[in-house]
Amino acid sequence: MTTVFELSPRQGLSEFMWSDGAGLQHAQRALFSRRRLAKDRIHWAFSPDNDPRVSSLIRWIDAMANGLATVGLQKLLETGQRGALITNADYRANTSPGGPTQPAFDWITLSQAKLTCDRIFQESVVTYKPHLQVIVFVFLLSNSQNSMAVWRRKVTIPEGVRAAHRREIAHIMEVIPQDKTVFVDEYVPLICALPNPMTTPCSEHFHRNHRPQNHQKRSVVFGNDFSGLDARKNNFIPVCDVSVMYVSLIISWAWTFTALFVVLSFCFS
Repeated sequence: MTTVFELSPRQGLSEFMWSDGAGLQHAQRALFSRRRLAKDRIHWAFSPDNDPRVSSLIRWIDAMANGLATVGLQKLLETGQRGALITNADYRANTSPGGPTQPAFDWITLSQAKLTCDRIFQESVVTYKPHLQVIVFVFLLSNSQNSMAVWRRKVTIPEGVRAAHRREIAHIMEVIPQDKTVFVDEYVPLICALPNPMTTPCSEHFHRNHRPQNHQKRSVVFGNDFSGLDARKNNFIPVCDVSVMYVSLIISWAWTFTALFVVLSFCFS
């Protein structure tokens, strides 16, 4: 059944609904899978008008922009790091019977966004001005749940809210991490397709540096798990372990020296 979100006035910030991870439950493969590249999992070019669930949700976000911006600022102050609101266009919030259909949100931090290995996802979070704006991501899963279409909105924090939290904002802007490195999976070596349950989270092996559009350094990285989640419970399969890479390198060199030895033996025999 198509979920069309209905506009209704928010009387207070407590009335914004949170999914507590339920809206992201079926999006784990599309967001964090290591068996497919980010460009094959996360798509940004679709028009929101192609699906009424998305178009109605984006209209809802535009209408509730001030409240969402205030909620996003509160999450920034609570977590002490950059992040964004994220919502599933096909997820219904638990509301009272007969009440309007409302979206539910989660807060995704920068450290979690990096695990997507998607450039746009990460650059959206590292380049926005957290004392002025809040990023809102809207996504819709494919039927297979292996990929998703994503849209984003920037909502401006009202001046009155900024003034009321001026001291907290000034403090958070001093202590917030300034690292703007993003992680992308531009290619997957064949050896990295071998699953290894002993892979540790956030292994930053065999990386190379690039320059994104904002001229900040980014790195190609493999082998990240979703921080704070149990990999086996959530069916995450780490696929690039440094020990496997080293073994592959040793075997390659061994074959090279063996072939060279055979050739030299033949030449001097």
